[in-house]
Formats: sequence, structure tokens, C-alpha cells
Amino acid sequence: MISIADQTRALIWLRVTLSLRRIARRREWGRLVLSVLSLLLGLAVSCGVAAAVWMKATELGRAPGRVEARGGAVAIFATWLAGVLLARIWFALLPRGQSGALFDPRRFLAFAFAYPYTGTALECQKPPYSANTLY
Repeated sequence: MISIADQTRALIWLRVTLSLRRIARRREWGRLVLSVLSLLLGLAVSCGVAAAVWMKATELGRAPGRVEARGGAVAIFATWLAGVLLARIWFALLPRGQSGALFDPRRFLAFAFAYPYTGTALECQKPPYSANTLY
């Protein structure tokens, strides 16, 4: 029987492989750069939040009087829980306001000469149509 960890690794490897093939076939190197930058930014933000929480926890652990001054452990936990739930709701609603072509390489001027000009300027800015796009 294959473990869940092995299945997860296989799915991630398949997704990375297929994405790299698609980028190489379509020559969308800008998309690769944006993907890598977004991953690095996400990693930096996650590490920054984790470091801030760790430093605050060690600071409150050294001075128990400050915990009581903030309303006790339950009040601190409730504040953090409310913040995390608010962030979860924000990240759940954020993609609803963005179009599927947000990171379409044709939207950036650096890629303006990579695509042939076949019509008006407005026609060149339309996202490509695919079976997965909802209209």
C-alpha cells in the first residue's frame, strides 16, 4: 500500500513536471519567473510571521506578568485565533475578485514583442480561450 506522503510527493512532482513542460513548450519564461518570485515572497512572509510569533512567545514566556496585563492566556489566544480566522477568510475571498488572466504574460510590456500583432490593440490584450475558462 502506498502511503499518503508518497502519493503527495508523486502529485507534487507531476504538477511541477507538467508545469515546466508547459512553460518550455509555450516559451512562457515570464510566468516561471513570476511563479518563483511568488513562492519566495510567500516563504519570506510565512517565515516572518513565524519569527514574530516565536519572538513574542519567548518574550511573554520570560515575563509572566505581561501575560496577565494583557488579560491572561485566554485573551491572548482569542486575539491570535481571531486574527488567523480573519486572514483565512481574506485569503479565501481574495481570488474571487481576480480574473484568471491576472498573470497572463501578454499583460506585461516586456512580452509585447513575443506575440505577433494580428488585430487591434484590444484584441491582443484578451486572455486566451480554453476549455477550463468560465464565462
